[in-house]
Amino acid sequence: MSRDISSSSGHCAISHSLELLPIPVERPPNELLALIFKVAADLPLRRHELPVPLVVAGVSTRWRAVVLSSPKVWTTIRVSARRHLAHAALFLQRSIPLPFRLGVNTEHPTRLVDSASLWNVLQPHVARCSALALCVSEDELKKWNVALREQRTSLELRLLSLTVHSYAPEELWGPPDSLLDLANVFPDLVSLRLSIAPTMYLPERLTALRLTTLNVRCTWDGAFLRHLCHHTRVLETLVLRDYSASVFAGAPLTSLPSLTALILEYGNDALVEGLINVTLFLDLPNLARLHIKGSHVPSVGDPLNPSQARAFHALRTLRLEDVAFLRPLETAAIQMVAARIDHLQLVNTPVGCCDTLVRTYPHLRTLELSAGTPLPLPVFAGISVRALPAGPAHSVPGELAFYASNIRSAGGQVEFERELRAHACSDFCALHNQSPWGDTRSDAERDADRDAERRIRRTNFEVGWGTPCRNTKGGGASFVCVT
Repeated sequence: MSRDISSSSGHCAISHSLELLPIPVERPPNELLALIFKVAADLPLRRHELPVPLVVAGVSTRWRAVVLSSPKVWTTIRVSARRHLAHAALFLQRSIPLPFRLGVNTEHPTRLVDSASLWNVLQPHVARCSALALCVSEDELKKWNVALREQRTSLELRLLSLTVHSYAPEELWGPPDSLLDLANVFPDLVSLRLSIAPTMYLPERLTALRLTTLNVRCTWDGAFLRHLCHHTRVLETLVLRDYSASVFAGAPLTSLPSLTALILEYGNDALVEGLINVTLFLDLPNLARLHIKGSHVPSVGDPLNPSQARAFHALRTLRLEDVAFLRPLETAAIQMVAARIDHLQLVNTPVGCCDTLVRTYPHLRTLELSAGTPLPLPVFAGISVRALPAGPAHSVPGELAFYASNIRSAGGQVEFERELRAHACSDFCALHNQSPWGDTRSDAERDADRDAERRIRRTNFEVGWGTPCRNTKGGGASFVCVT
């Protein structure tokens, strides 16, 4: 008996001492768990990986309750015709009453898409859609046009991206009583990205809009772009992809006092000629940011005539990406249009150009370089030098860049525009990873997300058992999927 009592007392002492030890696996509060899910949902998807909200909702009753009671986790809707369509209704239902952003890809020619089923899922909620990105065939775009026009509820769409990987037929932009009329269907539209062939009808459909952001390809007839510039008075950001000097060649002067950001993604190598033609065609008195991308091997082109160019006197921030200055003429052209630069960003720019560029701008105060770029330190006295953060090349707030011009696929660079038969945006993984919505957050939303990440990094716990599924970036917390 005494031996049993002694043994029992020993067990009690051990049990009491164990209670005093810190619990190896803490149970995080629901608020912090929701922050982890939100951060994880914003991370890139691996190929064939399910979206985070779907994964965590199937782990346990508690996780499901936390996810479904956290509307922010459900407000970005990514729908692919390839898979996950059955889950779209759940995403949409759980995001009520918040506005959502929708990206739809039904274009791939090897897959048949039931547009009626897709629209039946979206139709009850489409009035809440604030941003829409369509990567579809020309026939599918026709069906979307008809469905949107027949929508009786007022559409509050503000951001729109249209990508068609073939030339859209003339009748697509024809009579407004039958097909798309952007000004009538989307009266609140402020940001537009086009990867489709314009026709004689399209500029008329856009004139009535009050766009603040326009992103277009420049491989078409320049008359389309010139028409929009002539009739736009509130445009703040202009992105010209596949830009070439011929787009503005011989055009009359157009003043755009509202424009503050200009992005030129070169489709050819005529850097000097392209810049000069911009200054000849566009009077941009308030341009504050200029981003030039491309032009690795500048051609000889026409001789530079300084008397022809017009300087951007308000320009203070210049970003050069993948630009190689192989002639003194290139640096002279940059200096001519942007003489008072105080903030310079260089991405993948040869080191030998850094010294020349820094000496070019006497007012330079901030220099940002790609990580790992060696610095000739004696040149940078009095200048703040920083490393550029990793991320998308475009840093202009509010830009709708749903389909990046280049994405990584199979270890290489793949450009997907209408010329390619197979393109990476057919994959659900790419739709998630190239989403534009992170760039359209307000400053308050960005601060909230950064605070969430900092809170997670300061916490040391695990929130489940099983096979590791995903780690938060640089943090001490992780969550795992029960298997």
